[in-house]
Amino acid sequence: MKSRIKTKVMMGTAVAATAAALLIPTSAQAATQSGHVSVCNSSSSDEYGVFPYRGDAATTIINPGHCWSGGVFTGISSDEVVGYRHVNGVWQAVAYKYFNDADGVTFTF
Repeated sequence: MKSRIKTKVMMGTAVAATAAALLIPTSAQAATQSGHVSVCNSSSSDEYGVFPYRGDAATTIINPGHCWSGGVFTGISSDEVVGYRHVNGVWQAVAYKYFNDADGVTFTF
């Protein structure tokens, strides 16, 4: 019984890793891939980005000095990202940026 559970866990982990690899391109691919979107945090506070035209899809929390790589966005010619920053215990919108998702773009808030 334990070996069946262990096998299922290992298979689930392998499937999840494969899915993540397919969804998030490597840095080399990102530099050349059309529609690749990244959001970087240049502040000293935690931040995240929201994509209102994509059902309010959001990045994970981005620590200061780090970036989030979201894979490829296509299908919306005038897309938007809204940057939120954690300031004094409150998440505040600090930036609104529009972009063409056919271009590879990196946003820094």
